[in-house]
Parts: sequence; C-alpha cells; structure tokens
Amino acid sequence: MAVEDGAESPGTSPEGKNNRSLFASLSSASLASSSKGFQTSPLSRSGSAPLLPRTPSRPDVPEHIRKEFVRYSTPLNGPMGRNNVKVLHKYFKFHRYIDGAENRGVALTKLIEIYRYAADHCADWHLTLSSINLYMINDWLIKPVTKEHNSAMAEHLSSKKLVPTWFISHWWGEIFADVLKSIRQHMAVRGLSNNVTFYWLSAIAMRQHDLDSDIWSDLRDISFYKALRLTRFRVLFITSSGSSSALCRTWCAFELAMCMDRTSPSMDIAACGPNPELITSGIVTSEIHGNNYLPGRGFHSKILREQNFPAAIMKDALTFNFLKTETSIADDKFRMLNCVTGQPLDGTPAVEHDKYYEMSRRLRSFLTFHFWQRALAEVSMQEAPRDLTMLEAMAKAVAGDWWRRNLDMSVAGCNLLDEEMVLLVVKSIPSKLVRLSLDLQHTDLTNESLVTLAKSMPPSLSEWSLDVSGCGSITDDGILSFLQALPDHFQKLDLRLFNTQVSEGVTVLSKEPLETMRSWAGLSLASDQKAMLVNLVKAASGSNLSPDQLSPAKHNRRQALKNMLLLQPARLKDELREQIEAELEELGEEDEHR
Repeated sequence: MAVEDGAESPGTSPEGKNNRSLFASLSSASLASSSKGFQTSPLSRSGSAPLLPRTPSRPDVPEHIRKEFVRYSTPLNGPMGRNNVKVLHKYFKFHRYIDGAENRGVALTKLIEIYRYAADHCADWHLTLSSINLYMINDWLIKPVTKEHNSAMAEHLSSKKLVPTWFISHWWGEIFADVLKSIRQHMAVRGLSNNVTFYWLSAIAMRQHDLDSDIWSDLRDISFYKALRLTRFRVLFITSSGSSSALCRTWCAFELAMCMDRTSPSMDIAACGPNPELITSGIVTSEIHGNNYLPGRGFHSKILREQNFPAAIMKDALTFNFLKTETSIADDKFRMLNCVTGQPLDGTPAVEHDKYYEMSRRLRSFLTFHFWQRALAEVSMQEAPRDLTMLEAMAKAVAGDWWRRNLDMSVAGCNLLDEEMVLLVVKSIPSKLVRLSLDLQHTDLTNESLVTLAKSMPPSLSEWSLDVSGCGSITDDGILSFLQALPDHFQKLDLRLFNTQVSEGVTVLSKEPLETMRSWAGLSLASDQKAMLVNLVKAASGSNLSPDQLSPAKHNRRQALKNMLLLQPARLKDELREQIEAELEELGEEDEHR
C-alpha cells in the first residue's frame, strides 16, 4: 500500500552505514553513497518497539492539577479532541505491542469494523461517507486512537502476530469503501478464507506517530521489503484510471519496483470502483479445477472473468513516467529519487539521470506485462480486420525491459491461430533474456507458428520452456520442423505436448535432453527417425516413466473423472457416479472413493 502520510519501523540506521539505490539494493550490489548525518526521515516505514513511550505523570504534581492541565491543553473537538479520542478508546482498545511492522497483518473483517465505525461517526467528523478515504480515517481514527500508546492500528485490532499473505499497494486517496470492495472481490475470486488471509497495509501496520525510525542503509531492512518478503512478493495492486490513482503515486511505484526483478511476478490488479474488476497472475483455484475437469476450460474462464477490466487503466500504464509521480510530502519524493540514483538521501536530487529512465521503462514493462494476456485475448477474439494499435504499443512496452534476464510469460487460452497474433507475442519478449518460460496452452497454435517462434527468439536466450499442450493442430512434422529451425545457441529445451496430435514416440522424445532431440531432427531418412522413436519408447517402457507420462490424454481423462468424484454427494447424482466409476474401470484403474 502506498504510504502517503506515513508508516514506520523499528530502529535507526547507525552512522556511517551506506545507503543503497533501489536497483542496487534489490540486486544485492552496494553503493558508495552514504547517509551520514541523516538518521531519521519520513521515508521510515516500520517499527517493532515504541520509541515514544507514554510520559508518566510526575508524583509531585497533584492529581487534580494534572487533570486540569490535560483538560485545558488539549482541544475538546476535532480529530485529536478529547471527545473523539474518548469514544475511539471504547471501540478500539489497545491489546499489546507486536514486534515488527511486517508482522502486523489485518483481516478484511477488521477493516470492515473500521469502515462501520467511520459510517456511524462520519457526521460528527463533518464528512460524508461516500467521500471518506484513508487520509481521513488516518486523521480522525488511526492517529487519535494510537497516540497515547504510540502504537500501530493493528495493535488495537489484534493481540496476535498476523503474518501477511498479501501485500496491498494503493493510494490513500481512493474511496475507502471502494478499496474494501476490491479486497472482498480479490478474496472471492481467489477463494481465500478470512481466517487465514491477512493483508499488509502500511496505514494499519505502521506506527503513525513514529514514522521517522525506519531509515536504513539497505532497503531490504525496511518494513515494506520485509512485508513483501513474508508474502513471497504476492501483491494486490489497487488502482483506478486518471491522474488521481495509484499509477501516479511515487510510493506505489517504489513498492512495485521491489518486485519487478522476480522471475515470475505475482501481482493481482484490482480496478478500484463501485464494481471492482480483477486481473490475476495465472488462473485461480476454481479455474484450475475447471482445467482438470476439461483441459482448457480454466483458461477460457479466466479470459471471460477479466474481459470487463477497464482499458483506461491499461492505457495509463503505457504512459507511466516515474518522474511524474507524486507524493503528499515533497521530501519523500526527493529521498526516493536519491535512493534510485544512489545519492545521499538528504541531498538535492538530480534533475536528470539514467536511473530515472531505467525505472520508468522497467515499471512500464512490469505493469503492462500483467495486462498483456487480457489485452491479447480480447483482440484475438475479434474478427479481422483487427485494430492492433494498442497491442503493438503494449508489446513494445513489455519488451522494453532491457535489463530483464529471466521471465515466465503466459498467454494461455488466447487465439493464436493467425500469424499476426503470434508475431505480437514474439515482439513482447525482451531482447536480453537468458531464460524464458512461455505458456501457450490451448492457443490453437499451428505447425507453421511453431517454426516462427523458433526463428524469432532473442539471440541471448539459452534456456527455453515451451508448453503447447492443448494445441490440437501440432503434429510430429511440426515438432520436426521446429527442432530443425531452432538456433544453435540454445542449450536447454523443455517441451510439453499434452493433448496434441504428436505420436507417443515424440512425446517421449520431448522429455529427452536437447541433444537427443537435435539428433532425431538431424536424421535424413524417415525410417531412421521412426526407428529412433521406437527405441526411445521401448527404453521408456523399461524405465521409471509412469503410464500417465506415456499416455497424457488417458491421464487427463482419468484425473478429470477423479476430480468429479470429489464433489459433494448432493451435487453428484448416483447414476452419474456409477458412470464415472465404470469409465475409471475401463481406463484401467479402480475407483478409490467407493
């Protein structure tokens, strides 16, 4: 969650320790720049122990005088007024201190409690419920109730350490009700349980009265990075379109930059609004079950689920510029700019720098990458002639991360029957990749398209994992042509050919090292190729390969029938259950659920 007015963390960096730039920190490379003399800053964002304990009353001051002093030294009304604070302490009692801001996750039900309180008291705050955002809740609720104990809001909501499972990045200016709807939609689509799913939000996890204690020489020591690491870099990015959105906030960009070097980025993006839409990284649990029941069904379900995601947000991602992002506190942006360039945090940031350009290109690629499958699926379903203007721009943006070396990309379920769609996928692959995992399941890929892919890979690529399962047009001849067109610089190839028209021999061949595949493709006589495949099948039959590996279609059917038997008895009629059990027997396996 993008922190605009604050968040915190324990400890202060010792004098003389070096600061690291954003990219140097994430890549474990040190910088020479130092932050001597700058020990605290609003860049601080964590906290494990209260650094501003409540001041005990002096024993020599009479109690009635002390009470009078407190009464007349604090206002009666307003956010920090005695009336507001008194009511807040009745609803949100302090439980105990929880070490480490990264350990202060929050459940959706607790966020709803905060919203309900705001709904009941917004009239007293002279605010309308439809306009309340996290800035207002921070001013009227979080800061007043946490001031006495110098605590975090999470310490008033739970007495336990709650390790977060998802990290939320968003702008505090979004309507709070819409943010909660986005989180609820995320839980519903992902099938998450409220009892075990905890989100990390800086407004809740960090001590708002002690924000200056989280300045460290290494970004990996700040609470943001620690929370991301605990969530295994699973991010829920909540944004809307336009100039007032998370895409225009520096803190959000800073948070996402900590994730962009991941080989397989896992970020779900929610379009914030009264009716939130969600784009997920990969398919969710229900769609996985759909694939097990009927191969390819889950991918189709994902495409239909995401088709209403606003195109305006995708267009905003194409124009992302790190220098044009904003913060509520000007010093925060100056320090982050210095952090990116590797300069002392308290110095004057450079007006121009190559690191700004790198940050903008990489984050533009990172954001567009998560929209790529949804945009490609939408256009691929249109009838020719198609308008490819936006897709061309998105492909260029995704490929614009010249610094990326490893990538897992999935466009499963998109229609790649036409050559122009295949070329768009090729254009989206960064040119300096060393390792690529490309998921093209159920894309109607043809033999000719396979050859196009083989000839178009980046020259730096040495390891390639290609999944074309479910592409029913691919045959042995297509695999032969593909291997013959494969450049010599490839060192490793992993092919997955389930539910295609390739023979059993080629299926076995795809599990062999690349040298064996090249040897087969290099044989000039068809009889020699066939003989080699027969020998491979015989060798595999005597090895540890399971029958499922040799017969993927049979395995998939069997697995689908097994999954149907896992349904609740009330949802599966006896007649249908008997048919499933009979078919399992025909497939050579007795039912385990009788």
